[in-house]
Amino acid sequence: DLVAVALTALVVVRQLIAFRQNDALLARIGVQENRFRLLVQNSTDMVSIAGPDGLLTYVSPAALGVLGSDPADMVGTDMRSRMHPGDLAEAGERFAAVAAAPGNTTTYQVRMRHADGTYRWLEMISANLTGEPSVGGIVSNARDITETRQVQDRLSYEASHDLLTGLANRALFGERVAAALSGAGPDQQFSIVLVDLDDFKIVNDTLGHATGDALLVHVAERMQAGLRPVDTVARLGGDEFAILLDGVVGEDVDQVLTRIAAALLEPALIDGELMTVRASFGVVDGHGGDNPG
Repeated sequence: DLVAVALTALVVVRQLIAFRQNDALLARIGVQENRFRLLVQNSTDMVSIAGPDGLLTYVSPAALGVLGSDPADMVGTDMRSRMHPGDLAEAGERFAAVAAAPGNTTTYQVRMRHADGTYRWLEMISANLTGEPSVGGIVSNARDITETRQVQDRLSYEASHDLLTGLANRALFGERVAAALSGAGPDQQFSIVLVDLDDFKIVNDTLGHATGDALLVHVAERMQAGLRPVDTVARLGGDEFAILLDGVVGEDVDQVLTRIAAALLEPALIDGELMTVRASFGVVDGHGGDNPG
């Protein structure tokens, strides 16, 4: 009997110890769950969960700061309905690739419509966690990179365009010429026109560089107005410009240049001065496959 009592007591003690260990484990799990919940709820990154059909089942509170939208209003909607039309194709391909199998991941950038009607650039990191019972969906972390994209776009633009006139610069013009010649057949014709403004130095010397700059902007506008959207006009530097005409040669080039010359000779008020501009043109014809240089 004493042995039975001792064994019973031992079992009870072990159960009590097990209960206490379970309570401690549950307490630790509860603390961890609360910690992760607080991290998600207070993160500046927007966290969302979507089913394989694309419908959102969870959106973190950060949606209010990122997209200006109430998370509760987003649940049950398709995130793609907020995407810029130009990004839908790539976003659809990325989502389909992630949804194809558990464990798949992808990272991409997409424009999302803000509540104020503007679009914000977001970097999306998506992972397929449909195999995790506690998640059961595709988790995406999104952070706003609009300012970074704007800086990158501005730097890219400045590297390829003349900052004064907004025209293509020498580097971009060279790329356009090379691309046109390499991508065309031998029967495709092109013309390159070099343009130099006559006596432009006199304007800078007598009226100042600010007026000279205003005159260059005026010339750029007149030249662009006389060309087709498929043509490229560039400022090579100073008062030197260049034009790439696709499929235009011979007399047709003469007609284009006559039209531009006439437009430049029309009097225009530049910084309070009534001016006309004369220009000299040099033309070379080429065909697809020619050496760009």
